[in-house]
Amino acid sequence: MKKAIQNALHDRLPAVLAGQYRQTWHLMADIGWISDPNGLCQHNGLYHIFHQYTPAQDLGLHKSWGHYVTRDWKQYADLGTLMCPDSGLDKDGCYSGSGFSHNGILHLFYTGNILHDGDFDYINEGRGHYTNTLQSADGIHFSDKKVLLRNEDYPDGLSCHVRDPKVSDIDGRLYMVIGARTRDSRGCALVYECSRDNLEDLTFRQVIRTPEDFGYMWECPVLFKLDQQVFLLCCPQGVAQDGYKYENVYQNGVFRLTPDADGSWQAADFQELDHGFDFYAPQSFRDEQSREILIGWMGLPDAEYGNPETAEGWIHSLTMPRQLSVKNGRICQ
Repeated sequence: MKKAIQNALHDRLPAVLAGQYRQTWHLMADIGWISDPNGLCQHNGLYHIFHQYTPAQDLGLHKSWGHYVTRDWKQYADLGTLMCPDSGLDKDGCYSGSGFSHNGILHLFYTGNILHDGDFDYINEGRGHYTNTLQSADGIHFSDKKVLLRNEDYPDGLSCHVRDPKVSDIDGRLYMVIGARTRDSRGCALVYECSRDNLEDLTFRQVIRTPEDFGYMWECPVLFKLDQQVFLLCCPQGVAQDGYKYENVYQNGVFRLTPDADGSWQAADFQELDHGFDFYAPQSFRDEQSREILIGWMGLPDAEYGNPETAEGWIHSLTMPRQLSVKNGRICQ
């Protein structure tokens, strides 16, 4: 399928690359639609920046993964399309996910989107939302895809909107967090623990939610720890505007997580990361210098865009990287 994409876009590319609105500071795709940063990680000294990539929707192409690498955050190499929706595990889109370097292997995890034929709402019925994985020793050449979790493997009471797996190390324990929507439209996040000996060996631990409803879906979750405090970064959808808060179509920010007596986490004190527009689906990761680095999508889903670059054959880019820290109990960037 990668070759088919290249052939289909070959004649369009020169005109797109000659456009006057192309970016110089921000990472963008050569052609087409770019969105969520995926798989952010550092592996053997090399930073990997994957991203959602739709080269041409009018050709019937679904979301794939693009791939940038850098060693110094100054010079970047575009390695093109890493993976496409070309199997029964992801035929309708290689949706967002994460990267994690462990014991010399770069592990990628992502959501495979599968739409079944029929009269479905594709929220509670009719959609496959698989958690898939693939691996690489060098970060360039990857194994075949493998499914880890299918619909029936998730906890009861969830809709078909379960996506965006992210693996993080919290105090030496490896956790995978996945965004979810319940069948009664409450946003939440699923937490699994990964075996350190085999990241594919997952044990379900809990569902993170707030005492009161806070949106109907939590996308793009990330667990991270700074200054002895564990946070959950995510993108709640369906939160009503409150003054200057929550003005975008969907929001982004962090919950402070507090442990219960049994060790499970409860979410509270949501803090927006960015009050501006065109910022969504941020993902952070811990690099080899123990910095928590965040990159977001400079765009928004389900929003009308009439920007001049759309006529040139491309739209959106990734934000500049931000280093996260904590001051007086709040996230600073």
